[in-house]
Amino acid sequence: MKDFARNTWTVENYENETLVFEGDDVSKQIVIKAFACTGTKFIVKGKIKAISIEGCKKCEIIADLVVSTIDVMNSKSIKVSPMVRCGFVNVECTNEFHLMLTNATRECKLATTCTRGVFVKFPKSGTSETDEEPQIVSIPVMETFETHVIGDTIETKPAESIE
Repeated sequence: MKDFARNTWTVENYENETLVFEGDDVSKQIVIKAFACTGTKFIVKGKIKAISIEGCKKCEIIADLVVSTIDVMNSKSIKVSPMVRCGFVNVECTNEFHLMLTNATRECKLATTCTRGVFVKFPKSGTSETDEEPQIVSIPVMETFETHVIGDTIETKPAESIE
């Protein structure tokens, strides 16, 4: 099902398809919400307010310009590629998430909660993604943290090893 109401595209139960949102389908007031999709590629050409996916598997989002956020919840094997601008990506209760940044979207912030297998990939400084063989940096996001009581407060930092 693909339905548009009150500035929101609702997409449900798509399998192995490519959905393109462009022209009149997108604007800075429109939101895309996807539920229970499998193997679906979402391509957003133009400016969109926000994108939210929940309960999806093996999906990919390629978006030109996201005004607000991209939210991914309760999903598995998701790849997100903001191309021109995206200020914030929020990922909750998701396994296998890849954030593919461009030089234009390097400033994008990522928040993860109860999420495993998260990688951030971006072009190496001084290179371009249009180079014949672009140099891509791939860095995993820490999953384990150590917290210590220090005086009357706590300090939390990534765990180097658990013993």
